[in-house]
Amino acid sequence: MNDIKLTPEKYKKKSDNSGMGISMDDVSELSDRLSSKGGLWFSLTLVFLILTILISFGLWGYKLTLGQQEENLVVRIGELNEERDLEFERSLMELKVRIERMKDILESRSYPSSVFTVLEELVIPGVRFGEFESNLSEEEISIGILASTLNNLNKQVILFESDDRVKKVNLSSVSLYETGNVVSNILIKLKSSLFYSK
Repeated sequence: MNDIKLTPEKYKKKSDNSGMGISMDDVSELSDRLSSKGGLWFSLTLVFLILTILISFGLWGYKLTLGQQEENLVVRIGELNEERDLEFERSLMELKVRIERMKDILESRSYPSSVFTVLEELVIPGVRFGEFESNLSEEEISIGILASTLNNLNKQVILFESDDRVKKVNLSSVSLYETGNVVSNILIKLKSSLFYSK
């Protein structure tokens, strides 16, 4: 009795050519797949996969190159460390410290001569300064004044009080001579910023 096989024709064809490798039917079927919508997605996926593989190999090679460059840099830094002149570096650090100290000294240096500049600017005609004493630690100066009139002495005291570089003015021991001249002593307390500007 003969067996009846119910195998479709397309499977029969495939099974007949299985020993020969890729047949023309397989190639045409692949081209049909690629030409259809599903085939388009398949081809795009295949291209994306190939690009991903190529980029991965490129990044892997770049990583190897970076590793080699890192090793070279470590070796070069080690060589440069051996070439350092520690004595020269130490002397440079000492020089830096000295420069910073000198800078601090110059910034905090007081200029007592600026007091004379202020007095020259504030003196009015008809007033002369006689005695002069200073106490820079207290930022005070004491001046003996000879004014031609009491009015001039008054103007001089008002001018001192109105100046923004002066904190306080004390007038003491006013004496009037027969010639009309007025002798007095003024104690002036100055602002500290005056002593630290040229």
